[in-house]
Amino acid sequence: MKRIEAKIQHAGLSRPCSWDETGARIILYAYCLTLPNVISERIDKRVVDASLIKKYGTTVDQLLGRTLVVTSNILISLIFIGWLILDLY
Repeated sequence: MKRIEAKIQHAGLSRPCSWDETGARIILYAYCLTLPNVISERIDKRVVDASLIKKYGTTVDQLLGRTLVVTSNILISLIFIGWLILDLY
């Protein structure tokens, strides 16, 4: 994320995500890098500019984004399985 924003600011553009109060910028960047263009463009442009992130993202950023998306989805799935099926609450 820092690498992408540094490249964007070096090009003279503003940050693609102007607000990051809760740290959601990391998740938004990961989804923008991971999802296909058709889906990632649906993310509201007021929140994040997906085309700008994809343009300045590298293959390492895409790999890290995929890793974050897959592991977070696995974690959420395991939490729901433990809560609903195994009664771990």
